[in-house]
Amino acid sequence: NSVTIEGSTATLDVDSRLRVGVGGKGRLEVADGGTVGFSSNMGKLIITGNSRSISEGEVVVRGQNAKIDLEEGLLGVGLKRKGSLRISDGGMVRASKLSSGTYALSASTASEVSVDGASSVLDIDVSASVTNANLTISNGAAIEIGVSNPNNPKLELWHPAMLTISGGRAVIGNGGAPFDTLRVSRGALLGDGTIAGNLEVVSGGSCFVGGARDKLMVIGNYLQDSGGKLSFAVLDSKQSSMEVSETVTLDGTLEVVFSYSPKAGEMFPFVKYGTSITGKFSSIVIQGLAPGAMYDQRDLGNNRYGLMFLADALPAVGGPMMASVSATGFNARGEMEISVSA
Repeated sequence: NSVTIEGSTATLDVDSRLRVGVGGKGRLEVADGGTVGFSSNMGKLIITGNSRSISEGEVVVRGQNAKIDLEEGLLGVGLKRKGSLRISDGGMVRASKLSSGTYALSASTASEVSVDGASSVLDIDVSASVTNANLTISNGAAIEIGVSNPNNPKLELWHPAMLTISGGRAVIGNGGAPFDTLRVSRGALLGDGTIAGNLEVVSGGSCFVGGARDKLMVIGNYLQDSGGKLSFAVLDSKQSSMEVSETVTLDGTLEVVFSYSPKAGEMFPFVKYGTSITGKFSSIVIQGLAPGAMYDQRDLGNNRYGLMFLADALPAVGGPMMASVSATGFNARGEMEISVSA
């Protein structure tokens, strides 16, 4: 089934929820000045929100002044099965939150969100979470997350999610961004997906790379200024990391959360770079280890940069600790917070 809202006088007013591709294939096209609005400021647009195998939804927003406006509502793309949202030629979609993809799907059924062409915009006010989905920004288009939000907007990009920026811009927080770049300022990027484009973490922005064993891939350059923060986790000698295919420029803060006590000479290569690396972190924040831990930031060889410990480190009292506990009727393994009092 297909519905088209086309022309400057064409409007579709929705009370609170619009679902496309539930229980079958569905398509909504908003074109050339057509608009879709929601009476409730907490409305929902769900594209393929049903787990049935025949469910598949597609929403197309194309042409100048074509718009879907969810205000403070939720935009869901492919939450149960494959779904797609395509914004082009000056179209715009606005929502408070974006959720796209699900861990339950395979890579072959990844959902698609694409924003293409000058003046085309996907405007997300608070947060976006992308799992098994491909997000593409191209040819002068933009995705803006939290540009008008004074709090802490964020983008979560979890493997195998992929963000591709080709002649477009992506911004988390305030300010603009150069072409082919995701700029994080006054906001946060979390996850272990792939960014095909440059990544900049600046002016109060932060990037947290998943959990231990996770890797954020950047197919491009990475730049961090004095106001940026890059965070990693170390768990049971395993660590998260970031791999950059081109140049790396460092400044600002490195934060590492340890649930493991490093030994003297142990190295933690948090950043792998392709062509070159310049600068260094101006401050390092260590969590989970006792004060006085001795380490140095350095190039670790083989295009790897990170920390080398100069002496055995001790865990912080009451800090995160890995534990394996077995008792009658009880078995637990995982990260635990243990408080110790004298």
